[in-house]
Formats: sequence, structure tokens, C-alpha cells
Amino acid sequence: MLSNISQFYTTLAALFLALSNVGYTMAFRPVPYAQGYAEAAKVVLEKSPNNSFVLFSGQRDGSFIFNMRAFTNKNIGILRADKILLSLSIERSRGYKDRGFDENTIHDLLNQYAVHYVVAQSDFWIDIPSMLALQNLLRDSTRFELVQRISVKANYNTEDREISIYRNLGKVAAIPKPLFLEMVGIGRTFSNQKNE
Repeated sequence: MLSNISQFYTTLAALFLALSNVGYTMAFRPVPYAQGYAEAAKVVLEKSPNNSFVLFSGQRDGSFIFNMRAFTNKNIGILRADKILLSLSIERSRGYKDRGFDENTIHDLLNQYAVHYVVAQSDFWIDIPSMLALQNLLRDSTRFELVQRISVKANYNTEDREISIYRNLGKVAAIPKPLFLEMVGIGRTFSNQKNE
């Protein structure tokens, strides 16, 4: 009998401790979030044709890609600007090499890879020449049309305050040309071509 009472109080104490911990975490240490990427994904999914790519340039590629995959089963690929314009070893802090692309070269690549829409964080890595060239290209109203600006709302201090969606006004290929991306950090090359 004493053993059952002791076990009851032990279980009750553990339950109280767990609930206190959850309450404290919810009140004082909430899970970090940044809103806006789901909205951007919905906009480009609605507008992008099947068998095309969307280019993403920003800090939260994982959030954007997750939302793109969550909302559709359309065949729309996502290219990361940092992977195309730079030789990047997993993350910037581990090293990178600028590929030296200018605005015209970047626009040609986007057209060849069937990129109809670009989602870009303002001023993302513009201290790197190719990334600055991309931002300048997107702001050229003869080649890209601003579709929508979306505020990023976060519950912590973050540098991404706004993301913008741009429509490519160039001669976009109906079918993307073969794409091969070297992933320096893992020593592999990925392609959009299916193995026969």
C-alpha cells in the first residue's frame, strides 16, 4: 500500500515537473519562427508552370523549400542562388568562391534553366559580386517584374525582414537545360537529369 502511494506521488511530481517545464518554455523560450516563406511559396506555386524552376536567394532556403513541397505535387524545382553563383562549401562561413557572373550571364542562365520566378531576400550577401549582380538584375524593370513584397515576421532578431517575388520577363526556355551542381561540401554532383 505504501509503495503504491509513493509511486503515485512520484508520478505526480514528475508530471508537475514536466508541465512546469513546458509552461516555462512556452512563456519564456518559445520556438523561433519566421513567417512569410509559406506565403511566398503559395504565390510562386500558383503562378509557375509545370516543369520549371524557381530561384531562391536568401537565408531561409530550408523554410522556403519545405513550404514549396508541402503545398503541391507540381513538378517545380527549386534552385538556390548561392549554389549556382558560388562554389559554396555547405555554408558561407566554411568557405566559398565567387564564380564571377555578371547580370547578363545570370539572366541567360535563368532563362536556360526555365526560371520563371525568383524569390529573393533583400540585400542577401551583396558583398559578394555575383550576388550583388543578381540583386541588380532583379531590380532591372526591363528584365524582371516585381510581383509582390512579403514582410518577414519573426519572434527573434533576424536580418531577413522582407522577401520579394520577381517574374522573369526574358525568353524563358520551355524545358530546362541539363543542370549539374557540384556540392563541394559533400563531394558530389547533382543533376536534374533522370538516369535512363
